[in-house]
Amino acid sequence: MGARLNAEPGLAGLARLIDGYLEVWGDRAPRELQLERPSYRDEPLPLLWAVRSLVSASSTVEDRADPHATRRVSRRLLAHPTGPLRLAVFWILLRATRRHIRRREEMRLARGQVFAVGRRIFRRLGEVMSEQGVLERPDDVHYLTVDELRGMTRGTAVVGDPRTLVGLRRAQYDDYASRPRLPSRFETRGLISDPLDLDPPAPATGAGQEARAWRGIGAAHGRARGPCLVVHDPSKVTLVPGQIIAARTTDPGWVPVLVGAAGLLVEQGSLLSHSAIVARELGIPTVVGLAGLLDVVRTGDILELDGSTGDVTLQAPMEGAG
Repeated sequence: MGARLNAEPGLAGLARLIDGYLEVWGDRAPRELQLERPSYRDEPLPLLWAVRSLVSASSTVEDRADPHATRRVSRRLLAHPTGPLRLAVFWILLRATRRHIRRREEMRLARGQVFAVGRRIFRRLGEVMSEQGVLERPDDVHYLTVDELRGMTRGTAVVGDPRTLVGLRRAQYDDYASRPRLPSRFETRGLISDPLDLDPPAPATGAGQEARAWRGIGAAHGRARGPCLVVHDPSKVTLVPGQIIAARTTDPGWVPVLVGAAGLLVEQGSLLSHSAIVARELGIPTVVGLAGLLDVVRTGDILELDGSTGDVTLQAPMEGAG
């Protein structure tokens, strides 16, 4: 990355900053626990897109944290007859919650770094097998199991041509991608059939093709109003200042994209989900638990959200949508 930027006059400083970021945080990327997904270290171009979005949003991004929130809670607790005791318990629980949430996120980062080592091992193995003609493409390695790869390297593989397995599993993955989304919870009994015969996930309150209002879980306080940007893959979007991101789910690797967002709406999640924790750290008004939202809203729709109450309203559909 540095060599490419150094070729442009005046960008040497930016190249050093990006290389430094990649050295420390290059393995933190969307879907970082999926070995087949490249990290920013592998493909840094999406990171540059995120930087470009932040530059354009620099005039509108500000510290949206509420400095008076704790004071307001303290006043409400002290107004109760047992206020001092309640306030003491509140501070004990608050400190413990902050400490354990921080450790949870630190563990997630460490786990991602371990997965990054595995990703580099399998990427290199795929490159070698592709160079030797065993696989057609390096990323085909992700369609084989560890036992199958071990058998190929030791000469004990049951299947002679792994490309046959790769073709079969690519077709299976395409079939899985075309099926309806699974509900967040389901039960099975007896033999597992394929495809699973499951009830559709329950929609969020107010959801439906004619819906204009939803009630989810307020995960990060604040209000926001602006055009919607539906994001399925954060590595392939460029955020415009003032947009509200709508996604099925997010993870800590979305941070470079979320920093410039005016608000965040997520179909899945709870108050302790990564989406909610990251949003609160960034001060982005956020509502989670909006099942079925992306079946209705489209990029360009004008949305309004309240991160305290969990209310979301469709102010104006994108012109021509229907």
